[in-house]
Amino acid sequence: MFATSLITKVTIIFIPFTWTIPIVNLDCDTSGYSGMYHHNTKTVYVCEWQYRGKDAYTAQFSLYHELGHYYWYTLTDSQRAEYTKEYSKAKQFYRDYGKESVGEDFSDNFAVISFKQNSNQDVMKRIRIIKKFISNSK
Repeated sequence: MFATSLITKVTIIFIPFTWTIPIVNLDCDTSGYSGMYHHNTKTVYVCEWQYRGKDAYTAQFSLYHELGHYYWYTLTDSQRAEYTKEYSKAKQFYRDYGKESVGEDFSDNFAVISFKQNSNQDVMKRIRIIKKFISNSK
């Protein structure tokens, strides 16, 4: 499922954070995923072909989505509960994948923030919560 070649360690500067995270090639042909995050090793796995120019937007969104999983695990229990409460009322999502779980929704919305995109009002409520967490981390 996982390729053994290490692509790189990436340093992400996302005010107020600086993260150095291993980025490892994922064999997306057999895994069925374009990316994944493993909390135990704090490692992001991505499909290397996405970073070879075939689909730059998907590659970047996948990377930031996986970084959203990383950030989710840095939140306090009360922060996760606050976001989960709003998620439980959600009727609209940035993409259908967010319906899978609160963690997938959070990670999608983290990626939306990273791209400075807007979305529908329902999603923007949850994005405002994430932005509040970020601003309180300074």
